[in-house]
Amino acid sequence: MIFSDVGFRKMSEATIPLQAAEPPRFSEDVVALVLGLAAFLLSLLSLTGANALGWLVTTKVWSDPGAALAPASKAYASLGGLGSLLVTYLVLTAVLSATAYLLGDNVRRFALAFTGVFAIAYASWFVGSSAHLAAVTPADQAKFGVSWSLKLTNEGGYIVALLAGLAVANLFPAFAERLRSAVRPELYGGDRNRRRDPRPPPGSHSRVVADRRLRGDRSLDPAGDRANVHGA
Repeated sequence: MIFSDVGFRKMSEATIPLQAAEPPRFSEDVVALVLGLAAFLLSLLSLTGANALGWLVTTKVWSDPGAALAPASKAYASLGGLGSLLVTYLVLTAVLSATAYLLGDNVRRFALAFTGVFAIAYASWFVGSSAHLAAVTPADQAKFGVSWSLKLTNEGGYIVALLAGLAVANLFPAFAERLRSAVRPELYGGDRNRRRDPRPPPGSHSRVVADRRLRGDRSLDPAGDRANVHGA
């Protein structure tokens, strides 16, 4: 859920692109490759009978909130739902904070921002897994004891997250600004180039001309117009 939250990507796009606090120690591609390989190698341990990722929290469709959360593997059942949620948060915070450090970001600022993002994102996923939103068949509704459902499956959590992201970005802009460092798409497998503005830097002559041309005011760029005439 955290890695594909649409709502917070919308919130990220609504703000000015983030500038690193200091030069990155490694490129984003190198960091992403190392993290991906590490997760892949950990998952391979399951071939030996060990479940190195079984502590990750999972969320089932629920009508009783207390029964919604559980570890991914029964081998970690002793953690309980809240325990696996806490461990998931701590591990993700540690790994992504290390990533932020390697990318030149302020680690403390990132960890605080990620805590807010994680809380809102997982709360959205939790709400989206409610039987009133996620139960699909009449049998499911009977199983969970609900008389109606929007039948969104538990992926309705993505819709809840989208609405939450839009609400935070538009109603609480100061809070959204504090979360900005933790919603960089490249941290979650997104395309870092997608948010870049292709226009020249703000304040430059070329940017001013480009903005005025977008408004249809070509008279303010006589040099450019003469160049166009000669080029024609």
